[in-house]
Amino acid sequence: MSQRLPDFIEPYRLAETQRILTGALPVKRMKRLAPMLAGDTGEVYINLVFGVDETGQAYATGEVHTCVVMQCQRCMETMQVSINTKVSLAFVKMENQAQNLPSHYEPFIVDEEASLSDLVEDEIILALPAVPLHEPDQCSVKDQYRSSTPVSADVEPAGATQRQNPFAILETLRKKK
Repeated sequence: MSQRLPDFIEPYRLAETQRILTGALPVKRMKRLAPMLAGDTGEVYINLVFGVDETGQAYATGEVHTCVVMQCQRCMETMQVSINTKVSLAFVKMENQAQNLPSHYEPFIVDEEASLSDLVEDEIILALPAVPLHEPDQCSVKDQYRSSTPVSADVEPAGATQRQNPFAILETLRKKK
């Protein structure tokens, strides 16, 4: 069941009361994510379960999914990128507490209150592809521009003319002395 999501949350209190947050946040609210995208339309759907584990650690687990518009780095056209990521966060107040967390948790440093969109935005940024590319058959770059065999820097392509050394002029100046 979807509910209106708050702008700010108190993660420790949500964990103590074992709350579940389910709903959607607009991509427009995520200011750090915006420069990485080709557009800020759409929504991010979240399902987060807050709780306290057997060691007394406050946590949030769940999933975040969205579809964002990015620029293909091969053809420079826009493309849809689907993001589906699992969330497993442990809330800590200081950085040194983060070092003692079990490996299945990612630390989220927060004192009392946190921005829900910042929390979700971090997860999306981590899940974005480093170099977004269309599938080769969907990309507008034609096959004629792609080489099926890699070209080595040491091997001159067939029919290439001999390059002139850019420092050859210095050699002629040196000989004049």
